Amino acid sequence: MFLLDLNAASRNTTKVFDNTGAQRGYPIGTTVTLDFNQVLIDDIAAEYTLYFDYTIRNVVSDLVVNAGTGPAGTITSAGSNLPATLDNGVGAYIRVSGLTGVDAAMNGVYQVTSISTSSYGVQRYDGRTIVTTSSASANVDQHAVDSPDFEIVQDNSPADVQGLANADFVFTFDYSNNNQGGRTPGTNADVVLRATGVTHAQYAQSSIQTIESGVALTIPISAIEELNHVA
Repeated sequence: MFLLDLNAASRNTTKVFDNTGAQRGYPIGTTVTLDFNQVLIDDIAAEYTLYFDYTIRNVVSDLVVNAGTGPAGTITSAGSNLPATLDNGVGAYIRVSGLTGVDAAMNGVYQVTSISTSSYGVQRYDGRTIVTTSSASANVDQHAVDSPDFEIVQDNSPADVQGLANADFVFTFDYSNNNQGGRTPGTNADVVLRATGVTHAQYAQSSIQTIESGVALTIPISAIEELNHVA
């Protein structure tokens, strides 16, 4: 016998036993509430989308961004610490973050044109001229929110978490099984909520929020009034 259709609030704490006596749990679902301010709610055409900030992060201890010609260059690792494969392969977009000081200008999104553990051929997505950086520890993120490889968060249906922001929205994130964009199921997920209105609500973005195992999360987002709209 197996219990079905339990209330979502009870699933994370309900345990069952199989015919060998082994205790089993249900897949963990995390309740997430998208909390829109009144400016967004009153804009009947305001729309929202919840994105992963990234789905895969590799910390490279000796990353160097190397100048080439204009926005073309390389990203290298003397210790061959770059990921050997990327979820979207050659042509994928990665985000470099964590560079500091004068090197911080080389944080950003790059398209990868060749892949090895010691060197990526890259092209700056924003067209900025690449400047060589010092060797430093930096993050290499895949499916970053500000890249063409972004991933929209899905609920446990699964369906994309996006729609009209005319009321707060509550959904369940499938913490145990979500593997979007190559992410590891059962791990925390960093997400970003974006919304924009049509009649009077300006574009808005939440801070980065972390979905954890079974811990209810509320993500607030506040838009301000567009002062130049015509009533």
